[in-house]
Amino acid sequence: MLVVSDRNFKEQLDQGEAAQKEAHLQALAQAAAEHHKVRQGAERAAERYQLELEKERKRREDEENRDLDRIRQEKAGLEISQRRRQIEEIKKAEAEQRRLASETKQLADAEAQLRAQKQRDEAEATRRKEKEESDRKAREDAAAAEQSRTLQNPHPSPEPKLVAQQPHTSQSPFAQASKSNGMPSTPQAQGPRQPSSAAQPPSPLVSSISEREATHQRYLHLHQRLKEMRKYILAEIKKDPNTKESVSWMRRDIRSNMGKLTGAKGANTVPLRAIIAILEKAANAPNQPMVDVTPFFISVSPPREPGASNLGPGILLFLLNIFAKSVVAQFMSEAGVNTSAADPIGVAAVTIFAQPALKWQGTHSLIDILLAKFHFVCPVLWGIYGDQTKQGGRKRIGWGKIDGQWVSEQQHNDNTTGLAAGFAALALRDFTKSKNVNPFPNYHYWHALACIVNTPPLEAQPTHFVALKAMIEGYVPRFLQMYGQAGLVALRTALVEFPAHVEAARAQSSEPEGVGKKDVAVQALMGVRELLERDLRLTLYLL
Repeated sequence: MLVVSDRNFKEQLDQGEAAQKEAHLQALAQAAAEHHKVRQGAERAAERYQLELEKERKRREDEENRDLDRIRQEKAGLEISQRRRQIEEIKKAEAEQRRLASETKQLADAEAQLRAQKQRDEAEATRRKEKEESDRKAREDAAAAEQSRTLQNPHPSPEPKLVAQQPHTSQSPFAQASKSNGMPSTPQAQGPRQPSSAAQPPSPLVSSISEREATHQRYLHLHQRLKEMRKYILAEIKKDPNTKESVSWMRRDIRSNMGKLTGAKGANTVPLRAIIAILEKAANAPNQPMVDVTPFFISVSPPREPGASNLGPGILLFLLNIFAKSVVAQFMSEAGVNTSAADPIGVAAVTIFAQPALKWQGTHSLIDILLAKFHFVCPVLWGIYGDQTKQGGRKRIGWGKIDGQWVSEQQHNDNTTGLAAGFAALALRDFTKSKNVNPFPNYHYWHALACIVNTPPLEAQPTHFVALKAMIEGYVPRFLQMYGQAGLVALRTALVEFPAHVEAARAQSSEPEGVGKKDVAVQALMGVRELLERDLRLTLYLL
């Protein structure tokens, strides 16, 4: 009987391992398919870039040929003019005697002509002045009317999407990969300009503003639901003093071990194992409040087997929420000052959410809990933008508050720097040697870059450039290792073309408020290109 029982036990273990392996392979296949899709888009972007280079080369050759023709024509014209002047001088010399005879009459005629010409010039100058005055008044009236309409209707007028209607000669090859889950959009007050459907043909490689807005709102809704879940769990555990004390210790231990993470090699093994042990204990804690887990999934859909319960361990969700909050807080406080501090925090976060024991039914990661907090504090990573000089725009881009007051611009920039560097640390992880499935595949980094560089030039804020600089600086070798030549095209678009397009658009704009402050952030981003040339011998240039 012991032999049979042991055999059955081993068979069960083998079956469980086979099922887990199958789920792991399916997840890998799905991630590989998404990665392949993004890579195809990147390769097509690189091909378009090469075609644009060839087109630019031909255009320059044509311009040079036209310049040579123009120079030849100008030279020929100068020779003809010189010959004509010589002929005229000869004719004048021959007619000198005839002019002497009629000098008096000619002088009188010349004076009359001068007087008539002077009158015509004065009349023309008067007409020009009147026209200029009329045009100036018309412009002032139009500006006043536009300002009045803006005050009455705070919603901006529709504007075509950047990737479809880019006014520059080189359209950004950096198309946005990874569409949202197709959820309907939610109208928002003081939202971004919505592109017209006629100006944007649907593309599997481009997510529309409405799609990004819809996904962003779903994550904000999840962020609010996490607060409600936290209140519910706290109220439930208060009913049992022992459970309350145990959860309080778990929460303190998670935060304490998060504070022990450093950049030293091998130094994070102990605190990371401690956090995993705490969360696994929470997942298996008896008599704990149960919570419906389905609302906590956005990027993936949880399995819905007939008759299966959707209730999960509430204490685990509560502590994962605490862990995610600590991750975001440390990104802002530590990586905001020193971006290299983001890497160990990102490793810890991805490792935790990749653990099968901490996934729903062992297969579906709960990393959307962390992403909901990212959406709340740094929406620009998902293509959300707004005028940060205004209250509504600051709220849209995640500008923080302390005691009801907006934080300083320097504090906001530090927070954005830490969050963007942390996002890169999360997304640029290599799981090829891991037995676990990457809960946050690399294409999310490409998608975030695409969302930022496809922001309409006149809508680009200093926050976009701060985030872009933090995402790229320090992560270029890892990014190029994953994307190769397509990564070079992406870097050129982000560090050269995007800031150049923004500065050109601002120079042509008739309302360049705040351009001086924004230029500082633009120049800081462009400075990354110089660092790449100096440290990595990587040359990016603008045609």
